[in-house]
Amino acid sequence: MGYYIADNRLTEHYLTELLVYIMYEASFLGFEQEDLQENLVDLKIRVQEAGIIGFSPEEKAYLDKIIAYEGKIIEHSQQTEVEEILNKLE
Repeated sequence: MGYYIADNRLTEHYLTELLVYIMYEASFLGFEQEDLQENLVDLKIRVQEAGIIGFSPEEKAYLDKIIAYEGKIIEHSQQTEVEEILNKLE
């Protein structure tokens, strides 16, 4: 498993979240991902056995809005970084 971590303002801002994501994947799915599909099926079965219920429709609507805004923020940040890199190249 390998990740390229660029040295820029955007990566520095999201570094904690990135590291958490990497550790989450490694702890849940392991370093090898050959058994990924099998692990996902097992995880879904465990969630059902635990009786974990998803979000209510109202919660899901709020979550969708949050995800949409987060996407806009990330897109803006990426564009800002690209413009900064292009300006340095000129």
